[in-house]
Amino acid sequence: MRTNLSYNLTQSIRNPISYNWYAIYTRPQHEKKILTLLQQQNLKAYLPLQYTIRQWSDRKKKVSLPLFSCYLFVNITLKDYFKVLNIPGVIRYVAFEGKQ
Repeated sequence: MRTNLSYNLTQSIRNPISYNWYAIYTRPQHEKKILTLLQQQNLKAYLPLQYTIRQWSDRKKKVSLPLFSCYLFVNITLKDYFKVLNIPGVIRYVAFEGKQ
């Protein structure tokens, strides 16, 4: 049985510049910081945001919050796969039934 990672390795050998989307799990409330760090390394990342009004005792403010807390999406090649894991705050890639 082939794992998705070995399949991606086989595909990337055939097509070395193949970009794939991955979901990464991050530390709580680190999504925006990690997005900035990914973009500084010229990696394509997506963080869906929702805007909401938060009220404090003295004011109301419009704030942007991640739509999916603790998750970010990256569009990377296989050579950047481990580079993403080395960014502070990134915990792991999201997998389902052992496939990413």
